[in-house]
Amino acid sequence: MVVNNIFPLPCRSQVLLLIVTISESASEAASSNQYTFDIDWFDVCFQLFITIVGFVFAIWSARLIDEQKNKKDAIKLKRLLSEELKNVGYFLASYNVELLEPNPLKTPMWESVINTGQLSLLDFETRETLFRVYNKIREFNSWALIYTNYYFEKEKKHEKILEELKEIKTELLYNEKDNAENTVSSISTVIDVLSNQAINSADLQT
Repeated sequence: MVVNNIFPLPCRSQVLLLIVTISESASEAASSNQYTFDIDWFDVCFQLFITIVGFVFAIWSARLIDEQKNKKDAIKLKRLLSEELKNVGYFLASYNVELLEPNPLKTPMWESVINTGQLSLLDFETRETLFRVYNKIREFNSWALIYTNYYFEKEKKHEKILEELKEIKTELLYNEKDNAENTVSSISTVIDVLSNQAINSADLQT
């Protein structure tokens, strides 16, 4: 039925003859032993083993390269944050908290690190240390904004806010330990921690 639909009438007999011939040839080939193949299983297994080893080595090499790159990026990041904290410390040391400035302490590097997800390059302890000191900086900026807003109020609320600003400034510049959590909170100490970590990491890579 299929032959009738596909081929015109003059070709049907030739097509049928060809099909029969192919079928007979296939039957003879299947019944004879002239088409036999000897498989070298050792060679097959060896080639498979080499392929697997090459695949695993490629993955391991890629991960090793990524780890080395991440370590170098982490060292660079610590140095950049140390520089930013130094600038913040220098500015804060001479800053008059009575000035009406809503956001005096600028931390663009830290904001970039947070927004781009680069903080994941650092270990947990370093991240916690950075969060503590930068949260203090953010708290200082928040109080500076509140101080500016309330400065011209008749109730003189800004005087209490000024005391809070002075206290945070002291913590950021001079306190070695935070009384509540017994953890490092001063800018200078965090800078020392970051610098030492960057130096030690660089020494390990050389």
